This record gives sequence, structure tokens and C-alpha cells, in this order.
Amino acid sequence: MFRVLEITPFRRLLIGQAVSQFGDMLYMLMFLYMVQRLTGNAMIVGWIGAVQALPPLLLSPYAGVLADRVDRRTVLLGTDLCSAALMLGLAAYLTFDATPPLWLIFASATLLASVNTFFLPAKSAAIPRLVPADRLQEANSLSATTQHFMPLLGLAISAAVLGQLELLAPNALFPVAAACNGLTFLVSARAIWLLPQLAPDTTDREEPHFGRDLREGWQACLKDAVLWVSALQALLVNLFIAPFMVVHLAVNKQWFDDRLRTVSIFESAFIGAAVIMALMMPRLRIVRPGMAFIGSMLAIGVLVACMAFAPWFYPYLVLNFLCGLALPIAQIPMQMYFQTAVPDALRGRVHSFMTMSAMVAIPLSNTFAGVGVARLGVSTMFLIMGGGMILSAAIGLAHPQYRRSRLPSSAVR
Repeated sequence: MFRVLEITPFRRLLIGQAVSQFGDMLYMLMFLYMVQRLTGNAMIVGWIGAVQALPPLLLSPYAGVLADRVDRRTVLLGTDLCSAALMLGLAAYLTFDATPPLWLIFASATLLASVNTFFLPAKSAAIPRLVPADRLQEANSLSATTQHFMPLLGLAISAAVLGQLELLAPNALFPVAAACNGLTFLVSARAIWLLPQLAPDTTDREEPHFGRDLREGWQACLKDAVLWVSALQALLVNLFIAPFMVVHLAVNKQWFDDRLRTVSIFESAFIGAAVIMALMMPRLRIVRPGMAFIGSMLAIGVLVACMAFAPWFYPYLVLNFLCGLALPIAQIPMQMYFQTAVPDALRGRVHSFMTMSAMVAIPLSNTFAGVGVARLGVSTMFLIMGGGMILSAAIGLAHPQYRRSRLPSSAVR
């Protein structure tokens, strides 16, 4: 699998992705943990999760059209530079005010999520342009490995360095985390700068028109049963799993020691397992992405439901690890289907349609996550979330074309 790194442009894209995602978990966890430490209110923690989900929902159409009209290298570079400026600016503010007003935290989270919305469609559409078709599975597996491993490394550092920093100098925790993330965006921008031009294939295309371009992408999704069923599944999955981090933090407070280090350990188990499975994916040679997603979601649903009955450290850790093993089996084959079934000129917009489908339920789900924890309890929330995963699998199982979907032989070696 690592031989695909011999392709220099792909290696540079992967380096940019890796360095950027090294810090992503820091800021995602940082905003949630900051709000919890400042307010102690699970409902407000849910709100910050909802706010971070709104930009992908609202801006994905623009991000998809942009990725299909503008050089994707330019889009990737611009998002990295803007993200770096936001995080370094926030770090500077937190250096002088360790207890910032809530409006500033919400505004920073919203702006960063807005900028990052434009990164994913461009990156996903760029990968098939950088590697030949017979190396696409290797490239996607390595990309998924990086996507999981680098946040794991970020979590390991937060558990060790930042966890210790929290004990010795609590006021330095958030500015250091924000500054580290800002620097990773700058390093990523340097790697992206070295990529070749990645202008989309616009041969025989009419002049740009946002409405028409957007309709073309949506129509491409609606004509392909596998894509629209996947979009429906993504909506359900995110509706039920979006509250997980809010529940996670509540569990840490109710069942364990309420320290950042403990949350990092659980997340590290999940992400570490995902890394292991992503590395194994080329050997599995999965050719039926629909059935892979169905099986994975069934497994994850059962495992999440079992968390309701595991208020002990090691059983809870093992369940997180097993969920991580199942995740790449759902993600990577479906990502390859998207990349091989959709023409280059439409990939950005189709990706934006899938992102919107995934994000549409998250703001509502996160808004009420804190209420659900307070009124229903964490055990009931785990049962609800696990049931949602099982329901998403059942929808795919009920659609014959989705069940029978296959990857082209050129993409599976």
C-alpha cells in the first residue's frame, strides 16, 4: 500500500492532509472542552457542536461548485491559510484572556468550520487526478489511515503534553492548543503549494452559473440509487451519532474522572482501531460497497447500544476500539464508489450533496443532545444512538440496487 507514496503529487497532498489533521482533533475537542469548563452546562456544549455543523450544511453547495470550477489546489491552499490565520489569532487572544466570552468561542468555531467546508470537496475530487485507477484503493486506504492516525497522534499529545500542561498551568492549555493547530495549517499550506495545478475537467462546459451547476450535481446523485441511498443513510447516521461527543463528555463526568486525559484515551482507542483497519483494507479487497456499509453500521449500532451497559473503564474502552475497527469498512469502499462512478467535472458538487445530507441533521441533533443527556440519561442516549445506526443499515438492506452495487475491477486489485 505504501508504494502509492512513490507518486510525488499524491504524497504531497497526503502530507498536507496529515499535518492539518494532526491539529484538527485539538481544536474540535478544545472548543467542546472549553465550553464545558467555562459553563459546566451540557446543553451549551451541545450548542457548540451544533454551531460547528451549520457551515458545512449551508456552504457545501458553494464549496462543491467552487471545486468543480476553480483549480482545486488553489482552494486547498486558501482554506489552509485562512484556517491558520483564524487559529493563530484566537491563540493570541487566549494568551491574554484565559476565560473568553462565549460569543468569541462560538464565532471562532463557526468561522473555522466555514473555511474548512471548502477543503473536503476539493481534496476528495483531487485524489483520482493524482493516482492511476489501479492505485485508487491504496490511495484511499492510506488517506483514510492518515485521516484517523493524525488525530490519534493529536489526542496522544493532548493526553500527555496538554494534559500535563492543564495540571501545571491551566490558563496556558487553550492558547497552546490553538497555536499548535494554527501552525499545522501553515505546514499543510506549504505541502499544498508544491502540488501541480488541479483544474477540473471543464471540457465542453457552459459558462459558470451557480444554480445550473448545482442542479447538475444534485441530478447526478438522484440518478444513481447508490448515491441517494448513501445520502439518506448519512443523514440518519449523523442524526443519531452527532450527540456522541456530548454524551462522551457526560459519561466522563458521571462514570469516570472528568479529566481531558480520560476522554483522549477513549478517543485514541477508537481512532487507533480505525487506523489498523484502514491499513488492512487493500488486503480485504471489498468489491461490494453497499454491503460493506450495511455490515459495518449493524456492528457499530450494536456496539454503541452495548455502551449503555458498560459504566466501567476497560469495557467502555474495548467497545470504543471495536467501533473503530468497523468504521473504515463502511467509509473506504463507499468513497471509492463515489470516485469511480462520478465524472471528474461533477465530483466536487456530488461531494457537497453528500456532505449536506450528512450535516442537515447535526445542528438539530446537537442542540438537543444536552437536553437528552439531562432528561434521559447517558444509557438511554447510547441505546437511541445505536438504534439509529441499525436503522441506517436496514435502509440499505431494503434497496436491491444498493445491496448489489460493485466497484469496477480496475479499482480493486
